[in-house]
This record gives sequence, C-alpha cells and structure tokens, in this order.
Amino acid sequence: MRTSTVSPSMLQLTRISLLLPLFSSLNPVVASAPPSYTTTIHHFPPSSPTPIPLATLSFSPLDQSLSKLLAFTPPSAPAANSTELIRIAVVLPSSDPSAAPRYRTTSTSLASFHPSYKGRLRLVVSRNGDVLGASWRAGLATTVEGQKVLTANEKEGNVKGDFDLLVEKEGPKPFFEKFPAKGASGNRVVVGEDGEEVEEKTLLQKYWWILVGVAFLAITSGGGDK
Repeated sequence: MRTSTVSPSMLQLTRISLLLPLFSSLNPVVASAPPSYTTTIHHFPPSSPTPIPLATLSFSPLDQSLSKLLAFTPPSAPAANSTELIRIAVVLPSSDPSAAPRYRTTSTSLASFHPSYKGRLRLVVSRNGDVLGASWRAGLATTVEGQKVLTANEKEGNVKGDFDLLVEKEGPKPFFEKFPAKGASGNRVVVGEDGEEVEEKTLLQKYWWILVGVAFLAITSGGGDK
C-alpha cells in the first residue's frame, strides 16, 4: 500500500486558497466608506468687501466624526473688547463656472476670536454634500486653577469632529385628502365585492324594504273593534 505525502508548498497554497474568499468578502465593506468633501470658509473683515479664507474643512454628511479642520487662520490680533462685527461666508454652489461667486453670510463679533474665548465652527450642508451656510460660536474659555476644563465633546473623544456639522433633513410632505369619485348620477363610487367600481346606493335604495314593512304594519294594524 502506497502513501502519498503533501509538500509544505502545496499545503501553503491550500491555506491561501481557503483565505481568498474571506478577503474578497471584505471588498464591499471597504468600497462602502462614506463620501468625503472639502470646503473653504471665508470671512469679511470690518469695512472690507474682499473675503479672506478662514478655514478649510473636510466632512462627510453620513458620519459627523469625520469632520476635520484642515486649516484655520483667525482674524489678526482682535481685541477682547472689540465691538466690530465680521461676516462668516460660504460660497453658494452654482451651475455656471464663469459667474461671479455668491456668498451666504452670518455675522459674529470680532472679539469672539480673541484667545480668551473658545470658539467652534458650525457648518450646514445638504445630504449631497452641498454647503448651505456656516457660523462661528464662541464662549469664554473656562479654566480651574490654571487647568483647562474639557468640554463634553472632548471628554467623549471628539465624536462630533473638529466642528459642528448640521445636515439638512427632508421636511414633512403635505397631505391632501382625496375626495371620493362620483358616478354619472352624482353618487359616490365604491369598490364592490368583485373588485369592480360601482355607484354607492342611496338610503332609499338600501332600506326600501323597511319602509314597505312599516307601511304594511300601519295598514294591517289600523281600524280595530270599538
């Protein structure tokens, strides 16, 4: 009786062939990564018609944790007690590349960019990745005995990303009540037992037999012996 031996190279090839279906099944997972977009937010300095880049952001409408602040250049040397306002602007999408850019802006205090304040950008986008608006929200930086107090987002490991991302949602659609159809005689059309549309009967057509019974009882029970 002869016995066959399997070489180590053949055994290794067999193991690789068994692992190939596993790696092929992982391809759809890698391909289904959420789409990512990049945009630049501008700001208009006080009394200036020319916008200046403020921040470059990377985001995905499907995953807020992917919101990344790629670049940030705050206004130069703002005073903590400044009363001037600046405008935060985004370029609106346009189908005409040769048209002049149109901006959507929000106003904020120039003093909110002072180091004594802690600010955070807020970006509003559509589900398709179109940028609809942006704003800057700031508050006094909080410290206790010289130590920085972490915000709720920082304690959770920056699950909201480097900035706030608001994704536009589809609003409720109006509901219009459908009035029942009417036949040639003006009666409402209903679906019969056989599935065909028939005109609904009137009360007289439905309950004529009751009226006949009442009339018969009235005739037969009247005129008794005195």
